[in-house]
Amino acid sequence: MLGIHNLPAELLSCIFEAYVKPPLNSSPSRLRMVCKRWRDIAEATPYIWSGMILGCGRQWTQRALKWSGVCPIDLDGTAGSSRDDWHDCMLLSLDHIHRIRDLLLEFPAGHYRLRIAHIMSMLEDRAAPLLEVFHLDGHDSRRAQPELGGSFMSTPPPRLRDVKLSRCAITLRCPILHAPQLAHLTIDDCTLWTNVNEVLKTLRALPQLEHFHWRERDFPIDNFTDSTLLSSRGTGIDSTRMLNLRSLSIRHDAEVIVHILACVEIPPNCQLLLNTDLFHNPVSAALVDAMDRVLSPYLSARFPTGSGKGFAGFAVTEFHDRPDHGITAKWSMESDIDKMIDGDEDFSLTFHGGNSREDEKLDLIWRMIDRWPATGVAVKRIAAWHDALFETDPAVFAQGLPSWATTLNKFAVVEELLVSGTATAFLPELLSSPYVRLFPMLRHIAIQWAGYESSEASLLVEALLQRHNGHGKPTAAPSRIVLEDCEVDGVTQPRREVLVTLGTPS
Repeated sequence: MLGIHNLPAELLSCIFEAYVKPPLNSSPSRLRMVCKRWRDIAEATPYIWSGMILGCGRQWTQRALKWSGVCPIDLDGTAGSSRDDWHDCMLLSLDHIHRIRDLLLEFPAGHYRLRIAHIMSMLEDRAAPLLEVFHLDGHDSRRAQPELGGSFMSTPPPRLRDVKLSRCAITLRCPILHAPQLAHLTIDDCTLWTNVNEVLKTLRALPQLEHFHWRERDFPIDNFTDSTLLSSRGTGIDSTRMLNLRSLSIRHDAEVIVHILACVEIPPNCQLLLNTDLFHNPVSAALVDAMDRVLSPYLSARFPTGSGKGFAGFAVTEFHDRPDHGITAKWSMESDIDKMIDGDEDFSLTFHGGNSREDEKLDLIWRMIDRWPATGVAVKRIAAWHDALFETDPAVFAQGLPSWATTLNKFAVVEELLVSGTATAFLPELLSSPYVRLFPMLRHIAIQWAGYESSEASLLVEALLQRHNGHGKPTAAPSRIVLEDCEVDGVTQPRREVLVTLGTPS
């Protein structure tokens, strides 16, 4: 068997590269000490060092920059950010801006204003012809935020395709906002636009844009004063066509979201994620009308009216982002709820902030579903993970069904229901109620963190038997009830599964 001294140089360099990359993440400085031949070969292979410039101190950065030769380099500014010499290492690296390919720059906590300005000055009036990815995370303090001016990186980087800016101050003339190949743009809590027309002007300058994510958590009182719930595209003004867009995500107040959607044209298969702050807009019919006006064209283009087509998965979850809390409704073309929870939904609406109660925010969702058939007609799997769901005691249904129960009647093909938290309290009575037969095709129920008496658990079995017998198919596969981390008659079980066949449970 060949020893390390006898291996070909090309193989040794590949082994070295494999060890220092994920998932092994071995220290390159330690690997160099394995033997002199390995060290000599590694140092003579420039491409190995492209992504290992930072993280091991100033002396290491100097050496790695030298060993990388003229190869493009990738800088991960999060590496070694806790080191005292992080600032000096970053300055050394940015001096090679002409060959940087990926630049991920996140200022360490406590990095003061003058040091931030010093680093940003290294990027002024200097071209970055190879830059493809640029992520910059600034500072919590508005006074210390990095500034990207009109001469930032000199000219629009010709290869730049991915930009993510967080907590920065940016001028509209900033060259990176005009990069011809830009496909991913994320603006997170930055000082940039002051009205919707400025947003649209930026988008029109990016014909290759595929993903646009814009999040604002603090809304200056005098910002976006041109937007209302009645905002629309001006007379004689063409819509901003974004036909390459694959995902659009906006977190802002309701007026701005309505205004943006009224002025843009997006493909029907575009992922649309809207996070609406209700601070300026209490729950009202006007808000429902405004959202319906700008979203109905999108949904109708995706699912023609009367086609019977629509989303396959639906989930209602809590929204938490301190200090805000609210409710999120998600829809997916697939019924895989786990993917939706991980952020792989196709369409979502979040309502938070303001003085409205959680049940009032939830009522917004029900009222919009009433107007959009595609959000319920084809749904086969529902996840109910919000405490405000199913709050009404079914015992009062004899006096009249609540609006949410009437709306849920439109989910006629649901086969699987997942419920957790306090939303489980009335679920057995709800599903077995003689006054409403929700989810007539229901076959599987999964419940987490509930506390039931055995009589209540029996109601779940009865509910599935009612639906199973109603199918009139004796050969149909058994239905199933799964209780996870639930307490029944005071006894907690990690998991309990009940199969319900035609006639009796097993």
